[in-house]
Amino acid sequence: MARLGVRRVGDTARRDLHAGDFDVDEEAIDVGVELFTAAASLDRNLP
Repeated sequence: MARLGVRRVGDTARRDLHAGDFDVDEEAIDVGVELFTAAASLDRNLP
C-alpha cells in the first residue's frame, strides 16, 4: 500500500486521512501517476 500526498517532507504531524482538515499534497499526483503506470505495466507482463 502506498500513501501519496498525505504528509509533506519534514512535517511531523500525524493526521487521520478521514479528518475534515485533511489536505492532500497535490505535488504527489505526478508521483502517483508514475507509480500506478509502472504497476499496470508490470501487471501486463505477467503470464
